[in-house]
Amino acid sequence: QNNRAPLLRLEKGNLLFHSLKQLGYQIVTLSSGFHTTDQTNVDRKIQPGVVNSLLHQVLMNFHVPLLRPYFSEMLYTIQRERIIRTLQLLSKPLRANPQPLFVFAHLVSPHPPFIFNRDGTPRQNSKDFSFADGDEYGIRSDYAAGYVEQLQFLNREILNVIDAILKDSGEP
Repeated sequence: QNNRAPLLRLEKGNLLFHSLKQLGYQIVTLSSGFHTTDQTNVDRKIQPGVVNSLLHQVLMNFHVPLLRPYFSEMLYTIQRERIIRTLQLLSKPLRANPQPLFVFAHLVSPHPPFIFNRDGTPRQNSKDFSFADGDEYGIRSDYAAGYVEQLQFLNREILNVIDAILKDSGEP
């Protein structure tokens, strides 16, 4: 079923965030650029990218054929920068006071768009920028190759983030 409305209602009425707030936690989110996972009922929202989610959606849906390749390459760059910046922010202390902290960061990876090679360099893409996934993506072997490359990069980076959090925190 393609109706995501029930899922979005659950996400926006987030029981976990509500429960944590009752326990005295400060809720911090790092925007993913993917509007369906951007949380609103939080104490602090950080935009790690250079472009906010709304402008990102406008650029994705811009359908002037002559300009589409330019916007597509710009979107690949924006997405790479957003993920790298999110990883950098997660590696630094985000706590502004002694209140317990819960940080929510949704990385729109390793699924498409495939933007990183295994070593973190930008992946060359011949397709227009898209979040198309599964059967909508296209050739299965291209999907598998892109997914594995990006996953290898992200796994290494997430381990670095965890190491930084544990190193800089008396309590993880």
